[in-house]
Amino acid sequence: MKFNKPENLKLSGSLAENFKIFKDEITVFFEATETTSKPMKTQVARLLNLLGIEGLKLYRSFKTDNTKETVDSILQVLEEYCTPKRNEVMEHFKFFTRKQLPEENFDKYLSVLRNLVKTCSFGEIEDNLLRTKVVLGVASKELQAKLLRSDLPFEKTIKSVEQTETNCKMLADDQPQDIDYMERQKGFNKKGIWSRGKEQQEQQSQKQTVFNCNKCGRRHGIKECPAYGKVCMNCKKQNHFAAKCRNNKEVDMVECEDQICEYLYLDEIQNKNSNTWVERIKINNKDFEVKIDTGAQLNVMPQTCFKLLGVKLLNSNVVIKAFGGTQIKSKGKINVIIENKEKKLATTFEIVEYNGMPILGYKDSEGLKYTMSEIEEIELKEKFIKKYKNVFSRIGTFPDKVQIKLKEFSVPIANNPRRVPIK
Repeated sequence: MKFNKPENLKLSGSLAENFKIFKDEITVFFEATETTSKPMKTQVARLLNLLGIEGLKLYRSFKTDNTKETVDSILQVLEEYCTPKRNEVMEHFKFFTRKQLPEENFDKYLSVLRNLVKTCSFGEIEDNLLRTKVVLGVASKELQAKLLRSDLPFEKTIKSVEQTETNCKMLADDQPQDIDYMERQKGFNKKGIWSRGKEQQEQQSQKQTVFNCNKCGRRHGIKECPAYGKVCMNCKKQNHFAAKCRNNKEVDMVECEDQICEYLYLDEIQNKNSNTWVERIKINNKDFEVKIDTGAQLNVMPQTCFKLLGVKLLNSNVVIKAFGGTQIKSKGKINVIIENKEKKLATTFEIVEYNGMPILGYKDSEGLKYTMSEIEEIELKEKFIKKYKNVFSRIGTFPDKVQIKLKEFSVPIANNPRRVPIK
């Protein structure tokens, strides 16, 4: 006969709870498989096997006498590690402050209280304190007032609450759920939780209200503005985006729904001409001509090529910034395999709506061995500096005096250095 084996001891999450479950499963499994009638050496071997790799490593990290190992001694060592010493005051605090949650039925609430009271060491008065906590923590104030007047023993208190909840659920099922009723009546809803129908109706109405927001520039519901809590890159104040800033100062950042978008630089998107460096490579085993752009920080692909690949489009928060200052929002990204005769790489392409060929950026161009040795020798640092000596020998000046007026409280912006495309 086959039996379900216990799961390995889990060392993540609540160690105390994981060990308790593991110990109970081991006890049941050993009884079911008659392991307890086997020699102790066999019992120990089975227990260590069921611990799993991580559990076994943990146990071996303790200094124990292997010649005197028993099932009980192994479990005791693990229990001392997994079950921390309890703070009695803290256990009492968790028990006495636990109240029935808004969407929690009474059976679940009572189950939580029973688990909490086990660690409180109340002894003979456990049931009395549990009854008191039920009365103090129940969600319905009307039911609470009724229980305070009755002074029932523990079992009758529980039955009274359960019966009241059942009756209220039955009444709620029989009531018409039209709007007028929801606005007039209050009581237990279908989940047995005390609530006000009018409040629920107002919340639902708020969710359905959509408007044009002057803080973020988008349409959304009440309390759903993505700009809330964000800092404007223009005036440095909170709760609006730079696009809607009243100061109207130009900024070089583009803001997204939950954070500032990552923006990357790209040479201008253009069709093939005599000055364009074009190579033929395979993308997911399909032949494509791609433009090699040594100044681009990312790979770009038009939607027409993307459709030929038939791969899944993933979300992307990238905003592409061309050197003419144009900003292009990516439609998404794809993960693909690119290869030529030299190399094979896994990479990502941003999908953009334009007419042209895919563009391979600097990183992957270098990865496929398209080196700069094929470019004119002027790229060497020394020769470049020598050719433009007048630029590097002194500080540049304007021929005439220029007076620049700045707006009051203007904040300076420093743009990051970026690569210059080489043709």
